[in-house]
Amino acid sequence: MSSNNNKQDNKSKEKGFQEWPSDRFLESAAGIIVGLGVILLALLLMQIFWPENNQSKEQIQEITAIIETLGLFAGSIILFLNFRVSNRKVELTESTILTELFGKALEQLGSDKIESRLGGIFSLERIAKDSPDDCRSVLQLLAAFVREYSKEPGKDGKIRIDVQEALTVIGRYNEAKDNTLIHRLDLSRADLTLANLEGANLGKVNLYRANLTLVNLEGANLQGANLNKANLEGANLEGANLIGSELMGANLMAASLSKANFKEANLYKVQNLPHLQIKLACNWDEAIYTEAQWNIEKQIWVIADASENESKIEQIKQDND
Repeated sequence: MSSNNNKQDNKSKEKGFQEWPSDRFLESAAGIIVGLGVILLALLLMQIFWPENNQSKEQIQEITAIIETLGLFAGSIILFLNFRVSNRKVELTESTILTELFGKALEQLGSDKIESRLGGIFSLERIAKDSPDDCRSVLQLLAAFVREYSKEPGKDGKIRIDVQEALTVIGRYNEAKDNTLIHRLDLSRADLTLANLEGANLGKVNLYRANLTLVNLEGANLQGANLNKANLEGANLEGANLIGSELMGANLMAASLSKANFKEANLYKVQNLPHLQIKLACNWDEAIYTEAQWNIEKQIWVIADASENESKIEQIKQDND
């Protein structure tokens, strides 16, 4: 696993146990309780065998009750410590199994046989499903696989089966909230021609200069995605969520935009986008068509000249050609 993933694992484990006392504290507490119990037991024996001042039976019974209570506390702590040890052994076993499965999947991905590569992808999907802490590493690995092998076309010029399957897993398990500017999934420059990404979750994914010719992105989530200079010629974007996405310099020739949501999308210098075509989309009049700067603190695009952008929107509204 990657070092970043190990850090996340450690943090998650610490978070999972932070509400419980530490083992060292519990061991010390158990030792103190046992020590007190031994002292009280010695006092009890002294009262029984060497009575002084005619100690009453009530006092002896009180000492006995205290010893029993301390014994219960000590026993409970010892049982809890045993539970913690057993639980950590189970976690270690599961971690070992995942590590072996991950290693085997990596080996399969590098195979010359399509069956082995698909097996590796299915194994990685299982890890992503069963271990949320490792999901991010799995998706980053699959993204690297797509970038590397998407340049090799499949039969009849279509996208390779294993690349399509890797994309399907990415679109199924990707969480946009995990895609910060630093850690967003990287599919830049990948050739995804004719890929089927219908309904895929590609929020905030980096698709810079990706070839998305004739790709089916109907109903896909591309919110906040980087599509700058991407080739979307003939792509199906019907009903796609493109809120806050970046399409600066992208090619949208003959792309289907019906009911696609372009709210706050950056369309500065977009290529081959007739006015009638963009008006088939939703919230096209809330998009950005002129130069803008990215505000890091607010995480939004700030239009350099708002009046110029409004003028561009008005021009599109009045153009019926």
